[in-house]
Amino acid sequence: MVNKIWKTELCKEGFAKLLDGKYVSAEDRYALFILSYYLRGIPFIDLAYLRKTDIHDNVLCYRRSKTGRMLTITLEPWMWEIIERYLCDDSGSPYLLRIIRQPRSIPEERKQYQSALRLYNKHLYRLSERLGLGVRPVSYTHLTL
Repeated sequence: MVNKIWKTELCKEGFAKLLDGKYVSAEDRYALFILSYYLRGIPFIDLAYLRKTDIHDNVLCYRRSKTGRMLTITLEPWMWEIIERYLCDDSGSPYLLRIIRQPRSIPEERKQYQSALRLYNKHLYRLSERLGLGVRPVSYTHLTL
């Protein structure tokens, strides 16, 4: 069995293609990738677990799940455009975005997160193929200059 190793680094030109506004506006599912970039490379797990209470006076403050480090990001209008597309409208949910749709027990929320992550990575791969990027971007893809 041959084990394929996918390149997950994007060159500057490939990333520019992903940031092209026509893909973000036309296909909502790629907007989360763009939002994660604008939010200083926020990991998908942190994006999924952002809480409504993490935003104060147009500033997002959250703690990285992996390191525990507190990050503060001023939200710009283009960030708000994407956030509003995914904004959780369930008043009973503590989460900011509609990634974890039904807050319940920790194991159930984890299943929802994992399912959303698989779908997210699948859509990024399809976009990469369509754009001919030659890489398989995933939630932890980073830009090489």
